[in-house]
Amino acid sequence: MPPLLSRRASLPLLAAALLLSLQACASAPLPPPQGAPAAAGKAPDGREPLEASLALELPWERVLEGVLERSPAVAAARARWKAALERHPQEVSLPDPMVEFLYYTRHSSNPDAPRRLDTMVTQTIPFPATLSLRGDRALLEADLERLRYDAALRDAVVEAREAWLEIGYLDRARGVLEEQEGVYARFAEAAATDLAVGRAKLPEETRARALLSQAANDRLVVEDLRRVEEQRLRALLALDPSSPLGPPPAAGLLRLEATLADVLARAETRSQEIAMAGVSLEMAGIERSLARWEFAPELEVGGTWLRNMEDASGEFMGGRGVNLGLTVPLWIPAKTARIREAEAREAAAGADRAAAVEKVRAEATRLYFRQVNGARLVALYRDVLLPQAEGSLAFAESLYREGQGSLAGALEAAAARQNLLLAYHRAGADHGQAVARLEQVVGATLAAPAAEGDR
Repeated sequence: MPPLLSRRASLPLLAAALLLSLQACASAPLPPPQGAPAAAGKAPDGREPLEASLALELPWERVLEGVLERSPAVAAARARWKAALERHPQEVSLPDPMVEFLYYTRHSSNPDAPRRLDTMVTQTIPFPATLSLRGDRALLEADLERLRYDAALRDAVVEAREAWLEIGYLDRARGVLEEQEGVYARFAEAAATDLAVGRAKLPEETRARALLSQAANDRLVVEDLRRVEEQRLRALLALDPSSPLGPPPAAGLLRLEATLADVLARAETRSQEIAMAGVSLEMAGIERSLARWEFAPELEVGGTWLRNMEDASGEFMGGRGVNLGLTVPLWIPAKTARIREAEAREAAAGADRAAAVEKVRAEATRLYFRQVNGARLVALYRDVLLPQAEGSLAFAESLYREGQGSLAGALEAAAARQNLLLAYHRAGADHGQAVARLEQVVGATLAAPAAEGDR
């Protein structure tokens, strides 16, 4: 049997180091919300309390520390792993010995016979191979719980990462919409003035005010969505629902230099799902071996002490004996049925592991190309479409001011710029979330911080 994994150290620190390397998505955040409370006093260990440190800004490193320290799901998985570590000494221990007392007060065939006390001690001894296999199964159960703990830690971090990125996107979207409200308000005011002198048409003035109202409503929707993501993050950090959360700081896009082949190869060696399926397959093999060893007998050894109470002659009489017994594997149909059941379960566990490999491959491929597409869209918006939209808006507004263009054209240019800005920030958030999900599936770090030119 291969070395049992539960004797190795856990991987929480490795997972923490893995995910600490993730950086925030591109574009600058909004300034801290007005009225945010000042930071509270230092904690006894010298660090600022989590609630206070996240009130004005939302740095990822501090969020990650909070997940590792406070996530209820992670704490529950850690406790289950700790409980599973106690199974091995229980499984390799012998059953408790049995002590029996038999006191004869009267003998029917000889009423004058002395009273007698029999003391019997017996110990059941399972077949050694069976005891060893049970211990190996307990070690694998502990290792399975360790993997589940690692997966719970990983999942909590990735979910926090997603919420953190979504909050950053919503903050930037709110900034875009606030800026657009100013643009549309300026156009609406100009349209009202030009309408009075006949330079603008009524539909154009109406369109300007409609776009202004729509941008204001979209901003309110974005603020509501931010509240939802805030509570999602608070739940992962076990924070009070009233704790304010500031904006995430600016950072660059992540760079994923690994090829798809590298990603798939790493997934097969690092994925917790594949590892758990492998441990389950090992456990199924142990169950098959245990079923076959049921034909081996269990031993029972013991001793008996017989002691007569004082008889008429004033003498004490007694004796000693040794007991040795074993079970007889008589019910062969039941035992062979259990062997067939264990073999079928082992085959199912093998198929489950193969299915886990294929599922990880498919999901890793999907997320790999999702992040590729996200990075490509960010570059397209940043380098091509947004500069064109900025130039088109400036040109359309200039033409309108000079009386050579229509207000409708300027409004359409402003709306196009707004949509491209929102799409740009959405693509950045989608890229970061895809990378986080990809690293969750693979179970390892894949990305590096962006270079200065990508910020």
